Amino acid sequence: MSALVELADVSKSYDGSPALHPTNFAVERGKTTVLIGPSGCGKSTLLRLIIHLLEPESGVIRFDDTEITHANIGNFRHRIGYVIQEGGLFPHLTARGNVLLMPRYFRQIRPSARQKLDRLKQSSFKSEEEMEARLRELCQLTRFPEKLLDRYPLELSGGQRQRVSLMRALMLSPELLLLDEPLGALDPLVRASLQRDFKEIFARLKQTALLVTHDLAEAAYLGDEIVLMNEGRIVQQGSIVDLRERPANSFVTEFINAQRALTLL
Repeated sequence: MSALVELADVSKSYDGSPALHPTNFAVERGKTTVLIGPSGCGKSTLLRLIIHLLEPESGVIRFDDTEITHANIGNFRHRIGYVIQEGGLFPHLTARGNVLLMPRYFRQIRPSARQKLDRLKQSSFKSEEEMEARLRELCQLTRFPEKLLDRYPLELSGGQRQRVSLMRALMLSPELLLLDEPLGALDPLVRASLQRDFKEIFARLKQTALLVTHDLAEAAYLGDEIVLMNEGRIVQQGSIVDLRERPANSFVTEFINAQRALTLL
C-alpha cells in the first residue's frame, strides 16, 4: 500500500536555528501514525509543513504522489482535516456554525473558482438539508448530543469542544486527518473517553491520521506506528514493542522510562 503523504529531505529553521533537520517520512494510508517526543522536538512543525502553514526550506512534500507547493495548496487543504489543542473553534459561531463553516463557504464561491479545486465536486453539498444530514451523522459518530449544536464554544465543556472540532475536521470526509495534541488540555477521565472514541472512529472510517502527543501511553493506544522525535530528528519509528524492546539508542530508553504511565498498559 503506497503512502498518502511523503516527505523527502524536508527541513525547517526559525531564525537560523533548525526546528526540523532534513527528514524523510511517510504517512501510510488507512493507519494512525503518532508523532511523539519532548517539547520543541519538531512534531508540530512537521504537521504544519504538511498542511503548508509553514514553507519548507528544503525538500519535497508529496500528497497522493503530487508535490505540494504554494501554488497548488488550495487543491489539497480541503482533502485534509485539522484538529488542534482545545479545538480552535470560532467563539462567535455555534457548534453547528463551526462544523458547517467550510461546506457553506464552498457552496458560496463562484463556479469558476470551484472548478479549480480538483475534488470539491466530491466533497461539496448541494443543499443545506444535505449538510444537516451529514451533521447528524457526525453527531452520532462522535457521540455529540444534537441538542447542544446551537450552543457557543464557551457554553461547552472541553471534551465537547474537541468533539465539535473533530466533526468540523471530518465534515468534508478528508483523506488525511492531522491532530496536534487534541487531547492535551483535558482531564484524565475525559481524555480516556475521547481516546476510546477516537480509536473507534479511526477504525470505522479507515481514516489516515497523523497525531501529535506528548503521552507515550496515548501513542501506544492510538497508534499503528509511533515516530519518536528529538531535536528536530526522527530517532526511531515502529511499534511500542519496537521502541520498548529494541531501542535505537539511549534517548529512546530514557524517554520510555520517563513515561511511567506506560507501566499501566
